[in-house]
Amino acid sequence: MRGFTLLELLVVMGLLGVLLAVVMPAGLRMLDQHRDRVALSEAVRELKELGTRAAREGRFIVIGSIERRPFSGPALAPIETHEPAEGWRVTPIGPSVWFYPDGSCTGGTLRLERDDLRATVSLSTPLCEPMDAREG
Repeated sequence: MRGFTLLELLVVMGLLGVLLAVVMPAGLRMLDQHRDRVALSEAVRELKELGTRAAREGRFIVIGSIERRPFSGPALAPIETHEPAEGWRVTPIGPSVWFYPDGSCTGGTLRLERDDLRATVSLSTPLCEPMDAREG
């Protein structure tokens, strides 16, 4: 007769169970880290598109306080406060970041936070291209 005994099958199943118990937590951690990186990339992409959106809609978009304007006199276009994607908090480190109706911006550094994920993004003038996004 050919085949495996019940004892051999139980030993193999036990070894597979131990192997899964060791490998599964690391795999789940990697999956969570990947989700965090994708979510951060999407948040940075959204910031990158704000200049284009401001130009397309002909309005100012501000991240931070609307009270401290980088210009004097009345605004010649509507002013909108940026609402980040659901679950994200975006706050300027320093002065507010303004996107102008011509697509340019004041530049600055922003803090992105969501649950346990935190990152700092620097926006360079005049087009506010994200220079870097550092986690932590």
